[in-house]
Amino acid sequence: MAEQFKFKFKKFNFFDQDYKKVKKLYEQAFPEYERINLAFLNLRSWQKGFELLAIYRRNKFVGFCYLISQGDLTLVLYLALSKKFQGQGFGSLILAQIKEYKKKQRLILEIEIPKKEADNYQQRQRRKNFYLKNGFEFSGLITQEKTEEFEIMILKGKQVTSQEYLAILKKFFTPLLFKFYSPRVYSKN
Repeated sequence: MAEQFKFKFKKFNFFDQDYKKVKKLYEQAFPEYERINLAFLNLRSWQKGFELLAIYRRNKFVGFCYLISQGDLTLVLYLALSKKFQGQGFGSLILAQIKEYKKKQRLILEIEIPKKEADNYQQRQRRKNFYLKNGFEFSGLITQEKTEEFEIMILKGKQVTSQEYLAILKKFFTPLLFKFYSPRVYSKN
C-alpha cells in the first residue's frame, strides 16, 4: 500500500483531544439500539484483547474502529468514517490495513440484514456490498439482539462457529453482563 494512503491507528481514551469527534461520529454512524455505552467501550479497551482505535490520515481524524480479539478470532465490533471521508475508497484502504494488522486472525463482523422493509434498506445493502467487495462473506450465522437480526460475516475461506462467536461476546460483556445481553445465534444454512 502506498505510504500516502497509510492510516495511523492510535489507541484512544477519554482524555484524548479527539474524544468529542469519536463520540459524535459514534452517535451519527450507529443507531441507538446498536450502540454500547462509550464509557464501557473505553474502559474495556484498557484491557488486553480490546482496542478502541482512532484513525488518522495526515494528522486529521478520519474515523475509529473497535476490535475484540480472543485466540485467533477478531471481531470488528465497530468501524466508522467521518462523512467527509466516505465515498473516496478510504473505507476499503482502512479495512485492508486492519486485515494486515490482524493477518493471523480470522476477522468477523456483523451487519444488519438488508431487509427490503427496513427504513434504511439502501444503507444496509450498501454496507453488505462494501464488505463483500472487501473480501468478506456470509458465515451462515445470524445473531438476534433484542428485535434486530444481524448477519455474521467472515473473511472468505475462513469459518466461525456459533460457540466461538458467543465466547468472544461473553469475553467482551463479562459473564455477568452477558446473562442480561444473551443474544441468540443460529445457522441460516
